[in-house]
Amino acid sequence: MKLRTENLGWGINGKKIIDNLDLHIREGDCIGIVGPNGSGKSSLLRCIYRVNKPSSGTILLDEENIMRLSTREMAKRAASVLQESTDQFEFRVREVVMMGRNPHKGLLDRDTEQDKSLVSEALSRVGLADFADRFYSTLSGGEKQRTLIARALAQQAEFLMLDEPTNHLDIHYQLEIMELIRTLDVTSLVVMHDLNLAAQYCNGVYVMNGGKIHTFGPPEEVLTAEMIRKVYRVNASVNRQPETGKLNISFYHFQSKGICSTSK
Repeated sequence: MKLRTENLGWGINGKKIIDNLDLHIREGDCIGIVGPNGSGKSSLLRCIYRVNKPSSGTILLDEENIMRLSTREMAKRAASVLQESTDQFEFRVREVVMMGRNPHKGLLDRDTEQDKSLVSEALSRVGLADFADRFYSTLSGGEKQRTLIARALAQQAEFLMLDEPTNHLDIHYQLEIMELIRTLDVTSLVVMHDLNLAAQYCNGVYVMNGGKIHTFGPPEEVLTAEMIRKVYRVNASVNRQPETGKLNISFYHFQSKGICSTSK
């Protein structure tokens, strides 16, 4: 098992945000975490990458308690990609990706030829080899997300955590980012809102509700009209895409003055 949590709990100001939560991720999995706003998805991710300190339970990475790992050792083994911020960096793309090498170097160590080679390889893998000298602030949303994923690749971590990697991106870049994540040779855990993207790109989905795991399994078993009605409080039509065989979910709810529907 690559990562697992046991009886995990976390809260703030006396309120439980994550309650007795068990999570299991196998080597090579691409696991999606979905659920309504306030269900605890991002809080769970922050516990795993140690921004939040759990109030109870255990988080094991390769069967080791992550709270016993040094900051550097944790960074060598797990990388996180947070929601993109337009003003986070005033560096060139190459410099942003080189930050991923920091866990492997001492405070005063210079960039080695190996570091430079790994950065170039990471940029090539995300399709940004020609953007190395561009300033991060000049990139599009999709290009910024790919830069942050390249930084995680340069980090050489075997476990990748992503918090809403497609947030604020148009459809083209949403598909591009998820396709990239799926093709990486790493185990990944992705917090996301879009159930159709989860159905298309994840081999397993955890549904969270009220700080607990409501259900878990393959998308075809988990993303049902009944679950959506119960957890999201809307009606849904779940069908198969003829081209891909993946699920396609349309949402609708009834109002007193007619029907309001949305389809994705």
